[in-house]
Amino acid sequence: MRYQTLWAGLWLAASFILPTPAIAGRTCEEAAPNVAQTLKATQMAELTLDKLDALPGKLVLIGRAGQDLSKYGLKYSHMGFAIRQPSGWSVIHKLNTCGTAESSLYDQGMVNFFSDTPFKYQVGIWRVKPDVQERLLRALNGKVSKRLHEAKYNMLAYPFSTKYQNSNTWVLEVLAYGLAAEDEVATRADAQDWLKQAGYTPTQLPINAMTRLGARISRANIAFDDHPDDLRWSGKIQTVTVASVITFLGKTPNACLDTRCSELSITLPTNHQNAPNALFPQDASQPWFMGRFIGTYADGRSSANIAVQCSAARDCEFTFENLAPRKTPPEIVLSKDAPSLKVEIPNDTLISAHDAVVADPNLYNNFYEGPLLRPLRPILESVGRLTDCLDISRAADQSLALCKHQAATAQRLVLLMTTTTPTCDQGPFCAYYVIPLDRQKNN
Repeated sequence: MRYQTLWAGLWLAASFILPTPAIAGRTCEEAAPNVAQTLKATQMAELTLDKLDALPGKLVLIGRAGQDLSKYGLKYSHMGFAIRQPSGWSVIHKLNTCGTAESSLYDQGMVNFFSDTPFKYQVGIWRVKPDVQERLLRALNGKVSKRLHEAKYNMLAYPFSTKYQNSNTWVLEVLAYGLAAEDEVATRADAQDWLKQAGYTPTQLPINAMTRLGARISRANIAFDDHPDDLRWSGKIQTVTVASVITFLGKTPNACLDTRCSELSITLPTNHQNAPNALFPQDASQPWFMGRFIGTYADGRSSANIAVQCSAARDCEFTFENLAPRKTPPEIVLSKDAPSLKVEIPNDTLISAHDAVVADPNLYNNFYEGPLLRPLRPILESVGRLTDCLDISRAADQSLALCKHQAATAQRLVLLMTTTTPTCDQGPFCAYYVIPLDRQKNN
């Protein structure tokens, strides 16, 4: 029997992100996401969310090391606003469309924030005062942040020109709105005038004429015609960087929670960066799933009871009984010596579903997807991982896998229903249902 696809729709809802942002995340190179990158992005997101959850307040500044800018003495290349939403934290930031001179504003989940292969899995967090947070939230949730956005992107935009804008310039100009007196900043020109008067100093990069010429010819998102002639011809290119923003905040009264605008730094441990499959033990034969487990799924059209009885490692009996729209005899499949399942499918399933409900919490109440998502809510909001997956049953175009869901504070068993059809019926994703299982109590 075929199972109704939920995840294809969720994948589409969650995946409207730029394929390869430029200075916002990394160099502009087309590359398909892979398991190692996805795993590291998820691990980094977990560490970051743990730190953010422990902080009071609704908004922080967040920077990432998307590109290696160490030759300029810079640690972070890109900055945005992390906001505490009802469904968890998300990042609002400006991204450049790869290969173009255009940009847009995005509201992304934390996994997506790290999903474009950054140079280093390191993040900086800076906290501003509560009254500044409130004004910034007003700007980001209203029209101000869009009014201060310029779609024409220039990686090295001059800070005091409205012709172009880079990602960090947008953050700085929104900060100007949050720090200035009420009604003092309504346009980009207002923001730049206020920043000049407040003493903002851009970062100056030594870039010679040949480098400038090569960059201008080969990169659509780099221009120098907004820079003053005297600076441009002397090779002194001034632009907005994360470092210059934080230095400015540190000397601006009543901006940060402390006078130095100190940084909370988070770095993915080296063993995770160098060994991306460290979460998946080589020996998946341990009988961690011994016993009988039960679960239920519903998708708005039908529902079913599910039971898994494992008498030994990799020796399981699976029972699937339809409850609606009509009751049919249980389907039973026996599996012996089940192989380990590749991890791409289950973990991408959780990531896409997690991102989808972060982007649209109303999916929990959706007639079709809600019944499936609501039981998964503790899993989706824990940002955990599926590990030690074993394929307990295989048909021509389907498989059933038992997996551990491993979160920071809890571990539970889930059943994964997947398809092995490469095209997924022309859908973009190859996983159907994740069903939490609970151990049945002995009577």
